[in-house]
Amino acid sequence: MDDSDSNSAPNTPNSSQHVVVIGTGFFGNSITSYIRRVAPEYTVTQTSRSLTPPPEQCVQGADIVFLAVPSHCYPSVSESINSALQPHTILIDVANRPLRLIPFRFRDQDSSAITLHKLVPQNVHVVKAFNTVSANYLTELNEQDELPGNENLPFAANDQHAIQTMKAFCKDLQFNPLYRGTLEQTAPNMEHAPHRFFPLYKTSFIMAGIIWTWWILYSTLSTYVIHGRRGTPSRPWDKYPLSMFMATTGETSMTLFATVFLAGPVATALKRFGRRFPNYLINWLNRRKQIGLVAFLFASAHGIAGAISSSHIDDGWKGQFYFVLGILSYLMFAVLAVYSSGQSGSKLTWAEFRGVFSWVGTLALMLGVVHQGFWGAILLKHRPNPSYWVANGAIMPISWLGIIFPIFVLVVRGITWLPCFREKNSYKSMPVDTREVEAISV
Repeated sequence: MDDSDSNSAPNTPNSSQHVVVIGTGFFGNSITSYIRRVAPEYTVTQTSRSLTPPPEQCVQGADIVFLAVPSHCYPSVSESINSALQPHTILIDVANRPLRLIPFRFRDQDSSAITLHKLVPQNVHVVKAFNTVSANYLTELNEQDELPGNENLPFAANDQHAIQTMKAFCKDLQFNPLYRGTLEQTAPNMEHAPHRFFPLYKTSFIMAGIIWTWWILYSTLSTYVIHGRRGTPSRPWDKYPLSMFMATTGETSMTLFATVFLAGPVATALKRFGRRFPNYLINWLNRRKQIGLVAFLFASAHGIAGAISSSHIDDGWKGQFYFVLGILSYLMFAVLAVYSSGQSGSKLTWAEFRGVFSWVGTLALMLGVVHQGFWGAILLKHRPNPSYWVANGAIMPISWLGIIFPIFVLVVRGITWLPCFREKNSYKSMPVDTREVEAISV
C-alpha cells in the first residue's frame, strides 16, 4: 500500500465493513452472535489460534477487530497479527483488570488498552470499548424477540477517525456511544468501572447507615437507659433485638422516603424564585431513585419484623389500623419501587408518571405517617404522655420524634401545590430532567 493510501481516512461503517472477533470464549461468542443479529450488513468472522484460518489471515482487510482474549495474551496475539493489519484498522480492547487486583496494586500500571497501543503499529487505532458490557447481557439480548434499546456505551480513543468510526459502529449495534476521552485519560478508570460495587448506591447506603445508627442509639437511649434509670426499661431486654430492629428499620425507611420527597419542593421553590440549582441539589435529585429503593429495602425489613412480632394485633382497633395502614403504605411504595427499577418508568405516559411518582408517593408517605401515629397511640397505653418526658428532662420517644420530619415534608409539599407555586416558569436554569423534577414537585 502506498503512502497516500496509508494516510487516507477510514470509511464510516457500512455494508462493506469487515469485523473480526479474535477469541472463542463466552464474550467472543456473544458479541459475534449479537453483531450478526443486530447488524447483518456487517461481515463478521470469528477466529482463534485453534481455528482455521488463523487470526493473522482473518484480519487481512479487516476494518474492525475485537480482541476478546485475556490481556496477558496481547503480546503473542499482536505479534502474530501486526504484519497483517491494514492502516486505520480499529482494534477494540474489551479486557478488564482482574478482580483480584485492587486499585492501589495497579495504580502505577498501564491499562490493557495502553499496553496494546504500545504493541501494535502506530497507524492502527486502539479503542477501549465494550468492556462494560457483559457476555450475559449480550446473550440475553440475543434471545429477545425485539431489538434492544439504546444503552449507553462508553469508549476511549486517541484518533479522531477512530472516534467517528466507533460512534457510527455503536449506533449500528443499537448502542448510544459516549466518548470519554483519550486512552491515557480514561482507559484505567473504564477498566476498573465493572468492578465497582453499586457505585450509584454508595451515597444512599452511607446515608441509610448513618440514619439507622442514629435511630438505634436514640431508641436504646430513650427505651433502656433513661427509663431504666427511673425504674425498669419500657421494654424487657430479652425482646431488644427484634423490637429494636422493627422500630429502627421503620423509622429509617420513613426518614429516607421523606428525604426523597423533599428534593422536589426544594427544586420547585428555587425555580419559582429564579435561582439556579446548587450542586448538592443536583446530586440529591439524581439520587432520589437510589435513596427510594434503599428506603424500600428498610421498609421490607420492617414489614418482615412486624409480621414476626405481631403483638400489636392484640391492641384492639388501634392495633388493627396500625397493621392495615402499614400494609397499604408498603404496597404503594412497592409500586414506586417497581417503576423506579429497570425500564418500567420510561414506558409510562406523562399522566401515569405524575400519578405514580407524585400522587401515589405522597399518599404512601401520608399513610406511613398515620401508621406510625397509631403505633405511638398504642404505646400511650403503657407510657405517660410524651410531654411528660420532655417536661421532666427525658427525651421524646422514637414513635413521636420520627413522625416530625415526614409531617414537615408533607406540609412543604402541600405549600408547593398552592397556585403561586404552580405557575409555569422557565426551565432554562434547570440542569436536570424536567419531567422528573416536576413529577415530584407538583
